[in-house]
Amino acid sequence: MDSILNRFGYDEFREGQKEVITALEEGHDAIAILPTGNGKSFIYQYVGIKDKCRVVIVSPLIALMVDQVASLKQLGIHKAVAITSLMTETEKNYILSTLNEYQFIFVSPEMLQAPNFFKRLSKLEIGLLVVDEAHCISQWGYDFRSDYLFIGKMRKSLGNPRTLALTATATSQVIHDIYTFLGLNKEETTYFQGHAFLKNREIDVISVEGLRSKMLSELLKRVEYPCIVYAPTIKEIEGLKESLLEEGFTKIDTFHSKRHSGERQTIQQKFFRGELNILLATSAFGMGINQSNIRPIIHYQLPQTLEDYVQQIGRAGRDLKFSRCIAFVHPEDFSQMRRKIERSYEVDDEEETELHQNIKEIANAFRWNNNQKSAFIKNQRARKLKQVDWIEEFATTSLCKEHYLAQFFGEKRKDWCGKCSSCRPLDLLLMEINTKWNEQENTKKSFEESFKKLFNL
Repeated sequence: MDSILNRFGYDEFREGQKEVITALEEGHDAIAILPTGNGKSFIYQYVGIKDKCRVVIVSPLIALMVDQVASLKQLGIHKAVAITSLMTETEKNYILSTLNEYQFIFVSPEMLQAPNFFKRLSKLEIGLLVVDEAHCISQWGYDFRSDYLFIGKMRKSLGNPRTLALTATATSQVIHDIYTFLGLNKEETTYFQGHAFLKNREIDVISVEGLRSKMLSELLKRVEYPCIVYAPTIKEIEGLKESLLEEGFTKIDTFHSKRHSGERQTIQQKFFRGELNILLATSAFGMGINQSNIRPIIHYQLPQTLEDYVQQIGRAGRDLKFSRCIAFVHPEDFSQMRRKIERSYEVDDEEETELHQNIKEIANAFRWNNNQKSAFIKNQRARKLKQVDWIEEFATTSLCKEHYLAQFFGEKRKDWCGKCSSCRPLDLLLMEINTKWNEQENTKKSFEESFKKLFNL
């Protein structure tokens, strides 16, 4: 048996791992699209250990970096470090002064561009540059973290080291952006796309009219824990926390950008240890939640893109055991999404939005004139509105949900899953679920019985 495989507790390579590792060993750059939970991080860990080379990993979130360092240390690989904003200046300076001693170095795209860090890094031999969650180049780089768009520039300054881009989901447009902004040569880059989704998940999209909060409360009384609930805004997340606490849910907390980094670390550890049953999270910080035994993922409201949705349901069932992904949809959701997108591009004379600040940074970096900048804004607005069209079509289609997602992400699939809300006859049950909630015992009983039937509880 392969000794490195054995070290990781594997009997054999999972889908795509061997193909991508072989390409990297042959000196090629690679883009790997593999489902969450399929061992993407194993690829660069394997290459680093086998080749005894230094690996630099660009990662979007502190929680992800800290998790990966902890995983490596559990394997006995102690020459791993994550340089984060949680560190004091003294701690950062010490790591920078001893940077040559580390084999696995985790950094954010912002840290990669920090002059002091980059000066130290550029003096080291880099065997592999990894861009984790590479879809963020396209999805976050344009919107609020322009540093993602400049990773390719830093890569070139480092001498174009062997490069691996990893993500769980990517449309053709996102793949194009990854090639473009990382400066990868298509003819010399190995591209591997695995099956988009693991078969241990069931997807349900449930139409609701005015009962969303009650639906959530009733569902949370019945699902298996631990559980993640996604909602689109911090205000909504905090509001849900208050209402659920009032209803008696005690092992619950929130996970979003306004929580201090140290708080998020503590919350994630409590979730991992079972001290919290329910985590309420926003889209931007859902990737920081890395736990194998999460059973249900509940979307209080769908995100604006299918890419975000698939990333988020990818948190469930990473241990390959059965999990359920449930989304509530209201008829007004999608028109609200479109209005929000339109408002985000409106210019405020008093205060420049984060989106406009980001666009300004991109325009300056690429030396665009006003016409080029205006064309970029117009194209981005149209692109975001189209993404809402797709998430609405997914939510309302009578086609198999998994079949729709697989086709959207370029995977050819002939069979239907037979498990999702499109594949199962739910019409009568949904009529009962959407019956106006009141305190009459017979209505309450009917509601609860419908829940049991609907979700096999």
